[in-house]
Amino acid sequence: MVTKSFENWVSKTGTPFDLLADDVKWTIAGSSAQAKTYTNKRQLLTQVLDPLNQRLSKRIMPDAKGIYADGDMVIVLWRSIVETSAGKPHNGDYAWFMQFENGKITKVTAFLDNQKFAEAMALPTNK
Repeated sequence: MVTKSFENWVSKTGTPFDLLADDVKWTIAGSSAQAKTYTNKRQLLTQVLDPLNQRLSKRIMPDAKGIYADGDMVIVLWRSIVETSAGKPHNGDYAWFMQFENGKITKVTAFLDNQKFAEAMALPTNK
């Protein structure tokens, strides 16, 4: 399911975010202003994903380096390939630890380059 969601992301027919439960707990680990726990899908979309996408020149192209599963836990190591609206690379490495329940992602801890993420979020929006 997760592998297919990343394939869909590449082909622009979906994303892993389609697998999120409405009440997902998504934690961005680290020390940036965005590093905290978001308590539902809507909050994650409106406070993180939509604002980030408004600062990118195009849609993120993910490069999954590894997908590992153990029971209801799936870990994805991936790299983003994209430019900011200012034309600078925003390529970064991510590790997502995703807990599943009844086919939906209910809990995530996301590790990423907080500095690079904060820099992108400080850019003006392109929309």
